[in-house]
Amino acid sequence: MLITNWWQVLKRAWSIRWIVLAGMLSGLESISPLSTAISIFPAASLLLSRVLRHAAPLSPEFLLRKVYRMPINKITPTPRGKAAIAAVLASIAAGGYATYDRYSGTAKMDPAVILAVEKAIIPWEGLVLTSHWDPFAKIWDICYGETQGIGPGMTKTKAQCRDMLLRRVHDDYYQPIMHCSPKLAAAPVSVRASMISGSYNFGVGAWCRSTAKARIEAGQWRAACEAQTAFNRAGGRIVRGLVNRREMGDAQRIGEAELCVSGL
Repeated sequence: MLITNWWQVLKRAWSIRWIVLAGMLSGLESISPLSTAISIFPAASLLLSRVLRHAAPLSPEFLLRKVYRMPINKITPTPRGKAAIAAVLASIAAGGYATYDRYSGTAKMDPAVILAVEKAIIPWEGLVLTSHWDPFAKIWDICYGETQGIGPGMTKTKAQCRDMLLRRVHDDYYQPIMHCSPKLAAAPVSVRASMISGSYNFGVGAWCRSTAKARIEAGQWRAACEAQTAFNRAGGRIVRGLVNRREMGDAQRIGEAELCVSGL
């Protein structure tokens, strides 16, 4: 995820120079007899305090922004993001997804799974109602990329495809990331939905090793929303479609980060 000229960025950044200088001056305190000199000369102590005061605001998230292109666009809550969350929650409350309450009615499906599928996955995935051969993966798929148990000549309805997707996302994406990130359960529904959507797109393993997951574990919801936007590359290059999907979407579709912060 590093930008190609990251070393040049680091060398030119005054913030990095401040940190290096502060570290050098701090190190002098542990070297005798120079440590005595620092305590004797007020000018040196004053310089050190000023350097540290400038360096203090430089959080890891700030440094990530210096080296990583994430996010590219400003991430803000939107009326359509808030409306999407409200619409799905209202539909769930009205019993629209009752059949998905853990399939047997013994426990309710997390609304975040439904929100992720309806607003952050389906709009970005192509729908195929007749099985077709993927020449790259060398496997048959159908619906929204479903491959399990799929062979030639199979057909599905749109409703069947949605049903398959909801169950697959719950079992193969939602449950694994909830397991690797226990604090995710405490996140707002929009944050959980965005993380589920991200893991569906770029993989559970990548999500569980990501900065977004670390931010979740620290309870930094907005930082997690923004950190996930780093997954915007394919073949080593930034892809506009992935930027849109990770960040603020496009004219017709809501982006993951947009949805994420709209529920904060």
